[in-house]
Amino acid sequence: MSSKVSYKEGDQVTYHPIGGASDNVASSTGQITSVFDDEGETKYTIRNDNTGKETTYKAMNIVGPAEK
Repeated sequence: MSSKVSYKEGDQVTYHPIGGASDNVASSTGQITSVFDDEGETKYTIRNDNTGKETTYKAMNIVGPAEK
């Protein structure tokens, strides 16, 4: 499960903008621009590779490292 993996700023990841990592929805890739703790839960701000938009997601949305 992704929540057991730690990511850091600068990491390139694949993520699901909606649902969770195990949901059957389209995935996106992006770079983590910040990592912070919100009431005991780690959250990640990710800059989407296609749109350049930054959005904050829970760890459950991250599928894993992006393919190089």
